[in-house]
Amino acid sequence: MTPRKTRILIGILIWTVLLGWVGWRYIPICFGERSPTTTSLVQFVFKKQNERELHFELLSNVRIGDPIFFEQAGRLVQVGKISQVDSRESQNYQTVATQWARATFFSSAPDLHSRDYLTLHETPESMDWVARFLFPPEKRLRIAELVTNVYATHSQEILGDLMPILTGVWSEASLLIRDELLLSLERHQPEFEALGRKYQAEIVEQQLIPLLGEEIWPVVLKHTKPILEVVGKEIWERASIFRFGWRAMYDASPLPSRNLTQAEFSRLVEQDAVPVLQENMPLFMKAQQAILYDIAENARVQMVLTDSLEEIVEDPEMQELILEILKEAILENEPLNQLLKEVWKRPDLQQVLALTDARLEPTVVNIGEEVFGSPYNGVTPEFARILRNKILLKDSRWLILQQPAPDQSVAPGVEDNADPHVMVVLPGESNLENPFYYPAKER
Repeated sequence: MTPRKTRILIGILIWTVLLGWVGWRYIPICFGERSPTTTSLVQFVFKKQNERELHFELLSNVRIGDPIFFEQAGRLVQVGKISQVDSRESQNYQTVATQWARATFFSSAPDLHSRDYLTLHETPESMDWVARFLFPPEKRLRIAELVTNVYATHSQEILGDLMPILTGVWSEASLLIRDELLLSLERHQPEFEALGRKYQAEIVEQQLIPLLGEEIWPVVLKHTKPILEVVGKEIWERASIFRFGWRAMYDASPLPSRNLTQAEFSRLVEQDAVPVLQENMPLFMKAQQAILYDIAENARVQMVLTDSLEEIVEDPEMQELILEILKEAILENEPLNQLLKEVWKRPDLQQVLALTDARLEPTVVNIGEEVFGSPYNGVTPEFARILRNKILLKDSRWLILQQPAPDQSVAPGVEDNADPHVMVVLPGESNLENPFYYPAKER
């Protein structure tokens, strides 16, 4: 290359660098801030990448390519990734359980400091997470609106067509269930008797009988004793001691006619005692109401009865027996199963189901498009995340770069880290929404 050409190339290079610097320095002042894309490109060209060894506080699952995010302007931006796992010599690209890895931070990453650390997060494996992620609040509202609209439009028509059929089927089915239930109860009578003997010893004798003497009987006496005293006094005043006395003496004598005492007692009951009891019947009714109210409000009675019922309901033997009876009466009821099989073949029911399907199909399609997507707009972002995570086994883990303030406390493992080339990784929350986003594209 001639000296002249060399000078030309050097001059072009100098002017290019000079113009680039002037543009970088003064164009944002005249036309506003640089765009994120411009900033990223400049950083990619002029700022070198950084590497750090990662020491996990706990044995953790990780693989090459797991992304590292950093929160900028309220959203997570990827600033790095895992470039090596297991050991310095390893070339394993599978997910491994390790406490060592190497991370590469892009040129767009913020400046790293000695107190910086990472937190490791994983997508939950539960179906609850899938349901919450697939049906966010705004989507649940739209689906509820669709269901409400279709119900308001077609509910009366569908119920009007179905009710005559369902009423007839239920009438037949209830008779079959009743018959089989009676037979099942009869077959399991020995088990009920055995449970009755157990409850007699454990509940009635140990809990209810002491409760009757200590709590219920005093309440009964409290409300009935005054009335019984009044009634007894009136009956006693109507009774004739003289008539009872000489009839008793006559019955004890050897005279032929007997049972005069019994006859006098019967006359006393019919002519004197019964009218007195009838006259005081309102007092007895009032006392009965007061007794029931006091017993119902008694804290110990409530506790014992509640515990007794819970003990019976939670008894494994009782639960097993009830489930067995229900299984025999419903699930294993052959006449009932045969009836239900024949119901689905009925022409009138098939006609109603066909009409119902035609009425609901547009709404079902709309709900499916809301949840999964459509052939025109592609899958929804939520369903795309589920597919990538659960089917393709991607986007399972991510790390977040944490840069605490100088006066902010950190974990001892981070505070004790003296090597600037090493970064500690702490376990993070597992219920965070993952930062991976794949918006649907219009087709």
